[in-house]
Amino acid sequence: MRLLLLLLITSPALAADGGSFDRDAVVGASAAFRSVAEAQSAAFGPIERSLEATDRALAEMDLSLALTRGTVDGPQHDLGRALLDERSARFGAEFGEIQTKLDAISAGYETAFEAALSRALATLPGVTECTPTGGVLGGLSGPGSLSARKTPACPQPDRSADVAAAWDADAELKAALETLAASWPSITTYSGAEPPQSLGAGAGSWVSPAGLAELLPQAIELIDTIERRVEEVRNGLREERAGLDPEAEGALDAAKSIAARARAAREWGEDRKAEVGVILWGALDRNRKRAGKKGGWGDAGACLNPGAWGACTGDDHTDAVTETLTADKKLSKELGKALDGLGRP
Repeated sequence: MRLLLLLLITSPALAADGGSFDRDAVVGASAAFRSVAEAQSAAFGPIERSLEATDRALAEMDLSLALTRGTVDGPQHDLGRALLDERSARFGAEFGEIQTKLDAISAGYETAFEAALSRALATLPGVTECTPTGGVLGGLSGPGSLSARKTPACPQPDRSADVAAAWDADAELKAALETLAASWPSITTYSGAEPPQSLGAGAGSWVSPAGLAELLPQAIELIDTIERRVEEVRNGLREERAGLDPEAEGALDAAKSIAARARAAREWGEDRKAEVGVILWGALDRNRKRAGKKGGWGDAGACLNPGAWGACTGDDHTDAVTETLTADKKLSKELGKALDGLGRP
C-alpha cells in the first residue's frame, strides 16, 4: 500500500481554477482508502512473514552446507545441496508469482482511485490540486530557509475533505475495490526433523553449523567479509554486463568471460566458507573429549535442516558448543589469521 500512496501523491495535477485539494490530506481523510490499506495489510501480512521466514531458512541451509562441505559424508552433502537447489527454485517461482500479483493489484488500485478522483472533481467545479509548502519546524524563517522562498499559496478553500467524502460515497469505486480483493498464493514450507550428519565422531546429538558460526563473532565476521568481497565482484560484473553492446564484435565472448568470472567468484566464496568450517570442526573436535563429554555433546554432528523446518532428531547443543568455542583461544587465533590472509576472488 505504500506504493499506492506514493502513486496517488505523485500523479500529475489536474489543471483547474478555484479551491484546491492535497492528495496527502485526501488519502488521510478517506475511509475507503483506509479500509483498503487495512484489508490488504491484513491479507498480505502473513504472506510477507512467510516469505521472510522461507528466505531465512534457505540462507541458513546454504551456510550450513557451505561450512560442512568436505567434512560431512559426500553423498549426504550432495543430497542436501540438491534439496536446497530444489527448494530455492520453488521459492523463486512462488516469489515471482506473488510479486506479479502485487504489481497487478497496485496498478488496479491506482486506476480505480484515479478514476474516482476524476469523478469527484467533476462534482467540484473549479477545484485544482495543490500541495502546501512551508518552512521547517512550523514555519521557522530566515536567510535561505524554506519559508523565506516565495512559493504560491494553495487556492482556498481547502476541498480535500470534500474529495475524500466523494471517494467514500463512490459506488463505482467500491465495486472496483471489491473486484480487486483476492486471495494470495501460498509459500511452500517444510516440516519434519532429519537425522544429523556425522562430523567424524558419530551424530547422537547436533549443532547447527550456520547457528554456531553466527553466534561466534569472529566466525561471522569472516563469513560476512567473504560474502561482501564476492558481492563486490558480482556487482562489478553486472555493470560490465550491462555495458556490453550485444551487436559489437566479440560481445558473445565477453559475455562468456563475465559468466566464467562470476562462477569463479562464487566458487572462491564457497571454498573460503568450507575452510572456515574446517577451522570450526577442528575446534569442536579439540573440545569433545573434555567439555563435550561433560556437556553431553561429545558425539555432536551437524544438522543441515533449518530450525524453522524441524531441525534434527536428538539434542541441540549449539549454544553449549558456542560457549565452549568462544573461550577457545586457539580458535580465535585461527579465525583471525584466516581473516588477515583472506585475499579476494
